[in-house]
Amino acid sequence: MERITDNKITIWKINATRDPEKINRCLGMLSVYELTQAKNIHHENQRNLYIISHAASRQILANHLHIPLSEVHIDLHDNGKPFLRNSNGVHFNLSHTHNVALFGLSNNKSIGLDVEFINSGRNILGIAKRFFSPSEYKWLKQSTHQEQLKIFYQLWCYKEACLKGVGCGLKGGLDHFSINDSQIQAGGNTLVHDSIWHFQPVKVSSEHVAAIAHKQDPFKYVLSCWD
Repeated sequence: MERITDNKITIWKINATRDPEKINRCLGMLSVYELTQAKNIHHENQRNLYIISHAASRQILANHLHIPLSEVHIDLHDNGKPFLRNSNGVHFNLSHTHNVALFGLSNNKSIGLDVEFINSGRNILGIAKRFFSPSEYKWLKQSTHQEQLKIFYQLWCYKEACLKGVGCGLKGGLDHFSINDSQIQAGGNTLVHDSIWHFQPVKVSSEHVAAIAHKQDPFKYVLSCWD
């Protein structure tokens, strides 16, 4: 398993499974709260991904902290962002969608992650008009249909990753800050609720778009696979 150091962030890609044996093993790693949340997910694939990704998160944290799984205690801030008790500066974030999840871990930086499945049938302009800033909506509207899909999902991931890093999530408002066209390919810095956040893309697959954000200048990450 990839180990993190002080000068990089590690992201694990976690794939969904229908293997009953693996699902049962992972159920045994979850907290009472997580078991309740899983039980309330009616769609089997989504439920399995929730179970696998949260179990993987706990295993990764236990490995990194050199502690038993039973000593990985995850609580929620008032804003809903999860954190480790007695974390010694360790920060993490989890995002999942359509058969894949990403879990990010940093020794000293608050981070946010988002991964989205590319759905070409969505009303991109309608969603952008409702949730994005006016300048971003204008940019999308003036782009070609082919460009719109890529720009929309990358913008969404950048912005949600930043808001998750801050801790407010989508309640913080995707329209409260803007990302410009020069930042869409490689990322950049932006002011989010009075703090500067750096965001950059994460390559997951041809069917997904993802991003990581952290409260720091440009920073390296390593992508690993969890099994």
